[in-house]
Amino acid sequence: MLFADDYGFHYGDVWYRARLTDAADLESVSLAYSTGTQGLLMAWLDGEPLGTHRMPVPDKSTARKGSWTATATFETPPPPASTGSPRVLSVLVRRMAHDMDGGSARLPTRWLGG
Repeated sequence: MLFADDYGFHYGDVWYRARLTDAADLESVSLAYSTGTQGLLMAWLDGEPLGTHRMPVPDKSTARKGSWTATATFETPPPPASTGSPRVLSVLVRRMAHDMDGGSARLPTRWLGG
């Protein structure tokens, strides 16, 4: 699990990138993440878009909910013809800002895990 705040990113979009070895038989990728209201996650594998996952639009009962968590699962294309190279997974998380309710010294964390 990677916590964006640990690296000094307290708001805005955050990019993550990983090199995947032994991923020739990879059929899908599941990414768990946490954002604020209306956050989203976009993923690419070897430069090809895998898809976008959006958090639901809040209604009256969830409008004050501080953190939203979800798991996005994407099917993956077969590896490029040049086998032997690690596959590159790139992920953009639009985290939205932290809740600033003034009543808590601890801000909800924003993270990406797999």
